Amino acid sequence: MNWDFSGQTIAVIGDHNLDIDYVGSYSGLMSREHESLAVFESLPENVRYSGGGAANIVEALVDIEADTIPVGIWDTHTQRSRMLAHRFNEKSISHDGMVSGLSTPAFIKFYRPSGAHVFRANIASEPMTKEVEDRLIAKIQGLAGVADLVIVADYDETGNGVITMPVREAIRKYLSCPKIGLSRERADKLYEYDYLILNQMEIRKATRGRAIDGIKQYAIDLWGLVRPKNIIITLEGEGAVLYQTGKQGCFSKLHENMIESVPLTTQIDTCGCGDAFVALFAACIARGDDVEQAIKAGNAAGRAQARKLCGAHNITIDEVKREWQELYQLTDTL
Repeated sequence: MNWDFSGQTIAVIGDHNLDIDYVGSYSGLMSREHESLAVFESLPENVRYSGGGAANIVEALVDIEADTIPVGIWDTHTQRSRMLAHRFNEKSISHDGMVSGLSTPAFIKFYRPSGAHVFRANIASEPMTKEVEDRLIAKIQGLAGVADLVIVADYDETGNGVITMPVREAIRKYLSCPKIGLSRERADKLYEYDYLILNQMEIRKATRGRAIDGIKQYAIDLWGLVRPKNIIITLEGEGAVLYQTGKQGCFSKLHENMIESVPLTTQIDTCGCGDAFVALFAACIARGDDVEQAIKAGNAAGRAQARKLCGAHNITIDEVKREWQELYQLTDTL
């Protein structure tokens, strides 16, 4: 396995959010406003800010030294957007693809020091405006001939978000490079992508519950809606399953290939595992690796991320290598 991911440029278009992770405990104090409500308390040094949603994929790509362009919306006059911009600056991530106009959404999570996830709260996306949308589309048009691969990362669950219908149309119209799509709620709007990467809940939402006969039938139904070239369904610690059409392009006779992982038996945190999978998978595909090899790299990255508690963290190439060796080194050298 070649772990050098330089040389290709990957654009990440989508909902670039801020993750805010609080690590602490219930202090014994009760709320003055609601006397039956216990107060969760974190020390300042135990509050962590990092890229969330599409921005987490960007950070993962940059951490493996892939050339990366984030494309999305923020407003650096607001605190959360400034925090995300600062995070990008710390990692020398270009702002050139970002459009000013809407404040950055946030995923906020609360953890005990043990890593137990107590609860979470979201700061939702603002509605898109036509003027901001037009400027974003101009950025997408500018990626033509620059990006070797595009990740379309739709993380919105509120009906707003960056990946609007005109934005999807601009991606289709202007960008001919390979496209990887992922969506929390609207994968059935990502037409004719090269790869759709979804977990089991996301593909059930995309098919509106029409499939009743298991994962393969979900894949068949989704192909009938949006005709992707490949569908990859991640199965948490078990690995991922790849669905591809046969020679006649008939997805009812699709080829199913399970690329297995091995679940960890220690305490894990699944936050960020899907983003890590997507980042390594995309970096492999961008440089021309075969899809099975790319999924194995994604499995290793997700496993490395799962070992890190209290939210999504940076993962290094060395950490991914160690997981790869544990999972696949023996079989790949036989």
